[in-house]
Amino acid sequence: MPWAASFVFLAAVLAIDSAIALDFSLFEGRLAPVLIGLGNALLIPFLLAAAILYPRHRAPVCAPCQPARPVDPQADRALLDQLDTLLRERRFYRDPDLSLARLARRLGVPARRLSEAINRVHGLNVSQYVNNHRIKEAACLLVTTDRPIARIMEDVGLPTKSNFSS
Repeated sequence: MPWAASFVFLAAVLAIDSAIALDFSLFEGRLAPVLIGLGNALLIPFLLAAAILYPRHRAPVCAPCQPARPVDPQADRALLDQLDTLLRERRFYRDPDLSLARLARRLGVPARRLSEAINRVHGLNVSQYVNNHRIKEAACLLVTTDRPIARIMEDVGLPTKSNFSS
């Protein structure tokens, strides 16, 4: 029904505007003030009635939200121990295309769970956390080898110089 009311309202506005345009072309706008007054007298009550009869749509009522899973610091720490083992022993951090999704899939947990654990325990996002592993190895290689910096960056998976210098 609101669509029909909207259509009637727009048709009335079109009729009034057409009458005003016709008045200007035939009578130089002499009747325009009267037409505008009549139009307002007709349309304002229509708008009021529409506002009363067709209240705004309310947001749908959602099912109650699931309570947030309680934070378990020991579970976060255990997950990050698994992540550290994966990154250190398998040197996954060397892959420049490593992503949160791939790490989470490898650990068998949802990506959001892994991201939240890293953020809660270390206050870092996943990229920062992985880059810290890369930078630690790069620092070690800078001290223990004579390889060029660009080569070390590539070897440890640092994709850009800005990652290396941060």
